[in-house]
Amino acid sequence: MNSITNEFPGLNAEIDGEPVLYLDSAATSLKPKVMIDAISRYYSGVACNVHRGKHFAMEEVSNQYEQVRYNVANLIQCHGNEVVFVSNTTEAINMVASGLELQKDDLVLVSENAHHSNLLPWSSKAKTEIIVSLPNGAIDIEQYERLLQQKPKVVALTHCSNVTGIYIDLERMAALAKSVGAIVLVDAAQSIPHRKVSVKSGNIDFMCFSAHKMLGPNGVGVLYGKTDMLESLVPQTLGGGWLIGLSMILLDYVKYRIGLKLGHQI
Repeated sequence: MNSITNEFPGLNAEIDGEPVLYLDSAATSLKPKVMIDAISRYYSGVACNVHRGKHFAMEEVSNQYEQVRYNVANLIQCHGNEVVFVSNTTEAINMVASGLELQKDDLVLVSENAHHSNLLPWSSKAKTEIIVSLPNGAIDIEQYERLLQQKPKVVALTHCSNVTGIYIDLERMAALAKSVGAIVLVDAAQSIPHRKVSVKSGNIDFMCFSAHKMLGPNGVGVLYGKTDMLESLVPQTLGGGWLIGLSMILLDYVKYRIGLKLGHQI
């Protein structure tokens, strides 16, 4: 027990002279020393931006960054180019809700026990209806199947409730949603830290989770999306790589114009 306690500095804290008993991992997990040390090494070294140059330190940091991407891909059984790093689950869901450019008359089904981050982004963009739960907390599958007859555009599922801790039958519900042509998004923020969740079946179009709920740092989240679904999203925020891409286009255009004046292509 002491060895585990020593791995989590937060468990050595005291409040009014009493040791801390931490029971709020559903909100955010405590941080292990190995993660704290990794962040410290980064900031104590050459803390450069990834993919923004070719010097040695930047290449090393960029390689480590991409290794994390493939570790995540292995965790949920997808391709590396289907993993997008964001700030948290909330941002990931908002990126999808905004990027799909839904119309007000589009229908989105949302779980009754959904976190507000998996409800408000949808209700602000489209018409929403609630997938209700039975008194024992389980999903009312019959009501869910009736809602699906309306051919929703999106079904936004909560794999595990942050309030009750109850899991849905994700495989079944996702398959039913795909059978009527719906886009399926899964909030897996509460489940990924505790269960193996795979997107290999192909019935999940988007899945989101946060590192801070699984012994990772705050400010890091993951958006999984099928390649074609990610490409269908309309970007809502421009910058970074977009500027580099635009610069390359302008450079090619300038070279083309110079080539015309010189009578040859450069």
